[in-house]
Amino acid sequence: MTMTPADFRDIKGDPAGWSPADFDTYTVLSEICPPPHSAREMQEIAAGHDKDAVRETQIADILAGDGHTEAAGIWLRSAEASREYAGAARQGWQRYQAVLNGE
Repeated sequence: MTMTPADFRDIKGDPAGWSPADFDTYTVLSEICPPPHSAREMQEIAAGHDKDAVRETQIADILAGDGHTEAAGIWLRSAEASREYAGAARQGWQRYQAVLNGE
């Protein structure tokens, strides 16, 4: 079985505690393991997140109009996250993965 960057992260945990050798290993793994999605697929993922953001904003507007400001705020934060994911996906798998992992 070939170790992927995700496998390495699962084993080593939080990068804040990694040694320089751990970072080197992760970098090598990232270079030799192909990303799970092609550039075209990443653009499709980004488009999906963009659509989600539009719909989430519409729901927030409806809720706000009905006086549900707290619920509207939750939906607006979700729309913001969707836009962030879309932007990361446009930059490729590694950036998208980093954003999904909270980096």
